[in-house]
Amino acid sequence: MIKAIRAAIKYKELLPKAIDFIVFVQESTKDGKLSKQERSKIMAHMWDIIKATEKLNARKTKSSSDSQTVRGGTQP
Repeated sequence: MIKAIRAAIKYKELLPKAIDFIVFVQESTKDGKLSKQERSKIMAHMWDIIKATEKLNARKTKSSSDSQTVRGGTQP
């Protein structure tokens, strides 16, 4: 449970997309089948989350490297 809370805090910007994805998957699988259209929408949701995760990680990496820069050099 603690891991889930830490992940929710770390990726709080992604939570609305993740919740939408989970709700859509739950609604799509109620009948035990996935139509081709539903699979396509699930993949679109998933790729949206992947792209948002990549952007978030890129921003964090950039801000981390910016904070290490000191007077034209880097801290060890």
